[in-house]
Amino acid sequence: MIEGTHHITAEPTWKQKPLTSQSAVEQRQPERFLSALHRQAEATDDGAEAALDAARDFVANTLVKPILKQMREMNQAAPPFAPGPYEKAFAGMVDEQVADRIVRAQRFAIVDRIAATMTPQDSTHGPALSSGGVVA
Repeated sequence: MIEGTHHITAEPTWKQKPLTSQSAVEQRQPERFLSALHRQAEATDDGAEAALDAARDFVANTLVKPILKQMREMNQAAPPFAPGPYEKAFAGMVDEQVADRIVRAQRFAIVDRIAATMTPQDSTHGPALSSGGVVA
């Protein structure tokens, strides 16, 4: 080795796998779900609203977003109309935003049902679950 030079042991950047925003979004999904559950657990006075928000996040991430992702992946458009590299990179974030908007714009019965199971109910505030799991 020549004196004064250093041996580079790190892999060159052109050999490293590039990180895309889509992979970062997909890695963040479990954290987002857990944060929704923590928000519901930490709620005090607005427990019903926090449970509804957590249920909306859950439905958006587990039901609506995978459908949007599958629809996007089925795109067989010709090259001028095919998604480019930037559209592919940001598609996960777009799917996340669209899924949130769909769930918040519509009144999904499953969101209300999930929120009801996350909110402790008593006889003065509405329906409660009986021991058989049926709404009384």
